[in-house]
Amino acid sequence: MIALDTNVLIYCCDRRDPRRQQLALDLVAGITNGILPWQVACEFIAPSRKLAEQGFTATQAWQRLGEFLALFPMMVLRRPCSSAGGPSTSNSSAPSGTRCS
Repeated sequence: MIALDTNVLIYCCDRRDPRRQQLALDLVAGITNGILPWQVACEFIAPSRKLAEQGFTATQAWQRLGEFLALFPMMVLRRPCSSAGGPSTSNSSAPSGTRCS
């Protein structure tokens, strides 16, 4: 399983560097077992505003996000925690009062 990164999605829409844009588009097109982490889906919208100078609108950002979601299922990735507040090697649910950073 391949989890897509926010930067790859932004590069797919960024026309400033056509070579990088094409690499990102080819990468996304070639993924057959990918997922779109929920956090990445949320993160995509904010930095896409920087593409406004290229004429990329908020409406287009939401449309592109919809296209990515049509290709890849969105998943919530959970980081296991330990009672000490650090990462745990267990996949079990965190006990009550456990803190994750």
